[in-house]
Amino acid sequence: MRKPLAVTVLLVTGLLLLGFASVSEAQLVLYDDFNSKPINPAKWSGFESDFGPAAPNTETARKIANGKLNLVLTSYGRTDSDTGTLGNALVSLEINNPTVVTTIQVDVTVKSAKVRGCAFNTTATRAAARVMGDFFSDGTSPGPGDRTGDIIAGTVSQRDSLAGDQIVAFVTSTLLCFFLVLTGNDKVVAVLDGLAPTLSLGTLLYESISVIPHYDGFVRGVVEFHSVLYFFAMSAVFLWATSLVLKLNRT
Repeated sequence: MRKPLAVTVLLVTGLLLLGFASVSEAQLVLYDDFNSKPINPAKWSGFESDFGPAAPNTETARKIANGKLNLVLTSYGRTDSDTGTLGNALVSLEINNPTVVTTIQVDVTVKSAKVRGCAFNTTATRAAARVMGDFFSDGTSPGPGDRTGDIIAGTVSQRDSLAGDQIVAFVTSTLLCFFLVLTGNDKVVAVLDGLAPTLSLGTLLYESISVIPHYDGFVRGVVEFHSVLYFFAMSAVFLWATSLVLKLNRT
């Protein structure tokens, strides 16, 4: 079964500002606000790449809609191997005369990004929205075609078939850690006990899942068996959950 490498919709909102070598570093000049159709051929040239029939791009688009540039790509990876990267496709829009550009400012919104990994390949499938520039070379290149010394800068918003949405993962893990610490606060315990006096909810959470009573023992220099068991159990639970998510994302 052929695996999709990426289904991506990119939306460049509003405008693109550029800084040129001939103007002040603090001054940016409007290059394009995409307020009229079609894409201006005097300013832009489109570029697309794929791996051919073995890893094709099936849907691509570059268009202006509602005063915004839309880039769309659907691509598939090769099916003749279960190791490594099996495709590297892109659809892009490039500035026609980039040699005088020193600064780029652009508004980008990712409207949709879907990735499906291969069940037997441990390499992640990724979809990404990138704004990049090859700005200059430091002169160490031995000759034409060699990119040694090229200075490349950019920013990327990426979705990974193994890690999923990294921002959501970060926020979720932060809130969970905050919950494990907060349930060990005396005032929070008292409030929760007052809300559910028959259940003693605050005390129950404090004694069962809060990290604070177990951590306090280590701070005092006391290593207690139940605290060691708690940390081993919590580590095992989260490792199991991580393994489960990775398996689900690969299917």
